[in-house]
Amino acid sequence: MLIKHIWRIERERRRLKHDNTPLPDRKIFGAGSKFEKRITVSDIATNSSTPLWKCLILYYFAKRANRVLELGTGLGFSTAYLALGSKNGGWSIEADVDILRKVWESHNHLPAKCRDIHHAGETFDKFLDTKYGPSNFNLAYIDGDHTGDALVKYFTKLLPLMTPKAVIICDDVIWSEDMHRGYLKCCTGKTVKRHLRIHDFGVIWLK
Repeated sequence: MLIKHIWRIERERRRLKHDNTPLPDRKIFGAGSKFEKRITVSDIATNSSTPLWKCLILYYFAKRANRVLELGTGLGFSTAYLALGSKNGGWSIEADVDILRKVWESHNHLPAKCRDIHHAGETFDKFLDTKYGPSNFNLAYIDGDHTGDALVKYFTKLLPLMTPKAVIICDDVIWSEDMHRGYLKCCTGKTVKRHLRIHDFGVIWLK
C-alpha cells in the first residue's frame, strides 16, 4: 500500500512539472525564493518542491508522530507524506493563498490519507502567535523564510506547541552561513536533547 501511495504522489508531481499555468504575482513573505514574481506551477514543482528523499525522511518521522505541523506548504508534496505517515494528521501553514488553491486542487488526485491534514492560509507568525488550532504536535517541519534569525524565531515559537520528546526538522540549514548559524543556535537550546544533520536537513530532538 505504501508503494502505491508513493507512486500516486510522485505521479502528481510529474504532472505538475508539466503544468505551465501562470500563477498571480507571487507574494514573497520571507527570504529564500528562487523565483521572480511571475512564475508557473511547473517552476515550483521542478525547482522548489521538496524532493522525494526528503519526503521519505519526513514520512519516517511522521510514522512516529500523532500530530504534525508544517510551516511552508509549497505545492503540498511534503504535506502529503507527512499526512500519510502521521496517525492523526495535523496542520500545514502557507501564506500564499494562490499556491494553497493549487494544493487543494492537486490533492484531490491523491489518496484520502494523503489529504488528512488541515491548511491555514496565513503567515507563520500569525499562526504561531495566536496558536490557531490545537497544540501538542509531535513533529514540526520548518521550510519557510530562509534566514538564520527567522529560523531561530520560528523554532522558539514552536516550542510551546510541541510535546515532550517531539522532533523539529529544519530544511535548508546550509542554504547560507547565516542559516547554518541559526540552525546551530537552535541546537544549543536548553530544551534540545540531541540533533543530527542529514545533508541540508537539520533534525532536532527535544527533551
